Amino acid sequence: MPERLVAAVDLLDVRPDDRVLEVGCGPGVAAALVCERLAGGRGRLVALDRSATAVAAAEKRNAAAVADGRAAFVRTALADVDPAALGRFDRALACNVNLFWTGPAARESSVLSRLLRPGGRLLLVYEAPEGRALEPMAESVRAAVHRGGFRAASSVHRRGGTALLVVTADLPHRGRCGQELAWMRPKVIRGRCGMGGEEGNVTILVTGATGTLGRLVVERLRQGGEEVRALTRTPAEAGLPDDVEVVGGDLTRPQTLAEAFDGVRAVHLLGATGHDHIPLEPGPQIVAMAAEAGVQRLTALSLGEEGPLEGAVRASGLEWTFVWPIDFMANTLGWAGAIRTAGEVREPYAGRRTASADEADVADVIAAVLTGGGHAGRRLVVTGPEALTPADKVSAIAAATGRALRFTELTDRQARRQWRAEGWPEEGIDFMLHMWATVPDTVAEVTTAVEEVLGRPPRTFARWAAAHADAFRP
Repeated sequence: MPERLVAAVDLLDVRPDDRVLEVGCGPGVAAALVCERLAGGRGRLVALDRSATAVAAAEKRNAAAVADGRAAFVRTALADVDPAALGRFDRALACNVNLFWTGPAARESSVLSRLLRPGGRLLLVYEAPEGRALEPMAESVRAAVHRGGFRAASSVHRRGGTALLVVTADLPHRGRCGQELAWMRPKVIRGRCGMGGEEGNVTILVTGATGTLGRLVVERLRQGGEEVRALTRTPAEAGLPDDVEVVGGDLTRPQTLAEAFDGVRAVHLLGATGHDHIPLEPGPQIVAMAAEAGVQRLTALSLGEEGPLEGAVRASGLEWTFVWPIDFMANTLGWAGAIRTAGEVREPYAGRRTASADEADVADVIAAVLTGGGHAGRRLVVTGPEALTPADKVSAIAAATGRALRFTELTDRQARRQWRAEGWPEEGIDFMLHMWATVPDTVAEVTTAVEEVLGRPPRTFARWAAAHADAFRP
């Protein structure tokens, strides 16, 4: 391979986990150099070319990278690309593509600026006969990419009868006050505008950080040495460790979230809010804010069904994973009061079976995906290792507490009378009876998600009950 092209591609500074876009793949020489640099990571090259012959030649040269998913070659022109559909990239390059220094140059660089994440780098390489004056062309290219939002530098290398024009262009970060934070790779920017700041490690934002699951996710990330930012509506009441950065914000009011996303590279996002788990209506707007801020990886706590949030996440270009725990073992803490005082659980539909997941397992899965990736584009249905009835769970709690407990099945009429006496609204009673009467068989299906992500089996309900036994003792 041409020695000068190797040196030029080195300027692109490709990292193993980067997403790289190539415009005009030609015979696939530069693509092969990029794929070498992606080896061993989770990165991927997407190469575009108008020519079917070029695409076929590039695929042949890079057959191994195509086979293992490191590279994909697509017959299309950059002008015909939908940036929203293609997603965001960390690096982009173009070799010997004249469109960058002809009339449409600014328009094409504008397309690339929408395809690159903040802090991304663009490399343009043009080889010409030795006698051709490349300096005026370099000036024209720098001006064109600058109009597209880049900062650019160029150099000309002459050897052996040919000249190589190399233009590197970086897409600046933008701070909260809109100032450029240029020529730097993605890092955390701390401190308010005008007050200075310091650079740190990659920050992970956890929404719902003061909930049962959120606190566990925060703790798992801290244990792994990650920089954690916790989002809550009431920071003063968060009660999180001192080394966790707590920020205020409300997912139902996206205008309050700008500070939360600043400098963040990975996010755990709730799919619903409130005690009644209302689907997150502003979800699409929040996902767009995350992508604009430079977020690269996202886990979303799914409700198990497709909605506006799910559609927005799929179309975002982010490295996303949905996590759906069909039921938390912690939900049985709702029985704690009745078990402590009466030693009895009274509910209808005793035959319903659920493969409930330990919330600690769910947190472990989320933390592992946020920090290690490897499950992009998947919906992970997280369960425990067995499907149990309510009576089975009461028996496990009895064994954990050393108490004689019982489960009593109620009829619908008895359940209505009991719940009314407890102050339930009629619509809530109707909802619960309908839900329990129509529990789908799928909630009893045990999945392998925990073992796939964590390399170990999920925790049992008996183990969960032993860890929480004190909650059920008088």
